[in-house]
Amino acid sequence: MRVDSPMEIYTTFYGWHFYDQTWAMLMGTGLAFLPFLYLIGKAAYDAYTAPNEQASDAAVRELAIKLFMAFTVIVLACQPLVTLTGADLKHQPRPVPGDANPAQGSLGNSGTTLDDTAMAANMPGAVRVPVLWYAVMSLSSGINSALISTIPSDGDLRAMQAAASTARIGDSALAAEAGEFYRQCFLPARSKYLREQPKGSQVNTILNKQGTNDPDWFGSRLYQELPGFYDSLGALEPVPGFPVNMSRISDQNYRDSGTSGTNPPAGLPGCTEWWGDSSHGLRTRLAAEGGEVAGWMDRISAFSSFNQADKQDILAKAVLNNSPLKFSGLSGGEESWRQALVDKPLVTAGAALMEPVARAVLMAMKIATPMIQSILLMGTYFLMAAALVLSAYSFRVVMIGAIAIFSVKFWTVLWAIAGWVDGTLIQAMFPERNALLQSLVINATGLFGFLGSAGVAQDFIVKRLILDLVMASMYVVLPVLWSSMVGWVGYRAMSDLSKAGISMGTSAERAGGAASGMLQRFIRVGK
Repeated sequence: MRVDSPMEIYTTFYGWHFYDQTWAMLMGTGLAFLPFLYLIGKAAYDAYTAPNEQASDAAVRELAIKLFMAFTVIVLACQPLVTLTGADLKHQPRPVPGDANPAQGSLGNSGTTLDDTAMAANMPGAVRVPVLWYAVMSLSSGINSALISTIPSDGDLRAMQAAASTARIGDSALAAEAGEFYRQCFLPARSKYLREQPKGSQVNTILNKQGTNDPDWFGSRLYQELPGFYDSLGALEPVPGFPVNMSRISDQNYRDSGTSGTNPPAGLPGCTEWWGDSSHGLRTRLAAEGGEVAGWMDRISAFSSFNQADKQDILAKAVLNNSPLKFSGLSGGEESWRQALVDKPLVTAGAALMEPVARAVLMAMKIATPMIQSILLMGTYFLMAAALVLSAYSFRVVMIGAIAIFSVKFWTVLWAIAGWVDGTLIQAMFPERNALLQSLVINATGLFGFLGSAGVAQDFIVKRLILDLVMASMYVVLPVLWSSMVGWVGYRAMSDLSKAGISMGTSAERAGGAASGMLQRFIRVGK
C-alpha cells in the first residue's frame, strides 16, 4: 500500500497499532459488549410499552435488524483481520537532481531522520487492520496515485527557487578571489559605464537580450563584449590557480617590474579571462557552488534552451547574491538602495519586506501540511474503535469514518494540483526568459536583486508577493473546500438513507396492519 509522505508510513502503522491495543482493551474489559445490552434493553422497553401487538412485533423485528447490522460492523469495521507489516507501507519519493528514480521508502527505511527516532526503534513487527478500513485506505491510495500521475509535470520551480536561495560560496579562498574581482574589475567597469552611459546598437542588443540590469552584476555580458571594459582591465596581483602565461602583457610587466626578474607565482589574467576561462575562471567555479540548482534546471523544460554559458551565469549570479559578502550587484551601496526607496517608497518597500515572509510561509506550509495530514489520519485510525463502540456500532459512524479517511488522504491530490498551478502561474506571470530567471534564481531579498530600475523592482517583487500569497492560501483553502463538500454530500446521503428507512418502516407497518385486518375479516366471514 502506497502512502503520500514518509511520515505517513509511521503514523499509519502506529495509528493501527494503537487501534489494536484499544480494541483489545475494549474486548478484554467487556466494554465492547455494552452496546448489545443497550440495544436489547431498548428493544425490550419499546416492546413492553408498545400500544399494540403490531408495534411490539415491530420493535422485536427492529432489534433483529440492528443486531445484524452491529455484527456486520464488528466483522467488517471493528475486528482487526488483515495483517499489515512495515514492508507493506511504501512511499515513492519524487525525483530529485542526481536521483531520477529514488528508492521507495518503508517503515524503518523511509530515508528520513524518522528512522533514527523511537518510532523506528520500538515499532511492533506487524499490526492488524479491519477489512473495511484496509479497503478504504487502499482505494484512496490507488485513486491518489492515478490522479497525480495525470497531472502535467514541468519540474518543481519552487524547489529550484528554494535551492537557489540557499546557494552560497563555501570556499573562503573563492570568496576572497570574488572580492578581488569586484574591486579590480567590476567596480572600475561599473564606474565607467555609469560615467559614460554608452549607447549604440551593440549596447541595445546586449541589454535587450540580457536585461536592463545586466550591468549590475559581475558577469555582465556588456562589460565582457563591449570594447573598453573588461578587455582593458586585468588583475593587479597574481591570481592563485591561474597558470603563468608570458604571452600576457600583465605577466611580463610583473616579471619586469620585480627586482629579481623572476616569473610571477601565478598568472595575472585580464578581467574577461578571469571571469570566463573554462578551467580557472570565476564563472565556472562559482557555478560549481550551485550544483543543486543546476540539477533542478536540468529537470525544468523552461531552461532546456539555455547553453552552458547561460546556465553558468545563472548559477554564479544566484551564488553571488546569496553570499554574505557585500559585493554582488550593489555598486553605489547605500546611495543606490536609498534612491530605489525614494522612487517607489510604499509599494516597493512594502513588497520587499513582505515577499520573503510570504515565501517563507509558503515553504513552511508545503512542509507542514503533509505532517498535519499524517497526524490527522493517525488520530482517525486509532479513535475509530472507541467511536464505533460509543455509537453502538452505527453504520452511520462507519460512513463518516470512511468519508473522513478518503477526504483527508485526497488532500495530497489537491496539493499536487496546487503545485502544478503554482508552476504554471510563475511561467505565465514571467513569460520572458530573463524575467523567469529573476523570479526563480536571483535572491528575492527585496530590492537588491533588481537595482536595474525601481519600476522593474516593483513589478517583480509585487508579482512574486502575489504568487506567494495565492499559493499559500491554496494549500489551506482547497483542502477545507474539498472536505466541506464531501462532508455535505455525506450528510445528505445519510439523511436520505434515514428518511428511506423511516419510510420503509412506516410502509411495512401499514402493510402489516392491512394484512392483519384482512385476516380478521376473513376469519369472521368463515364463522
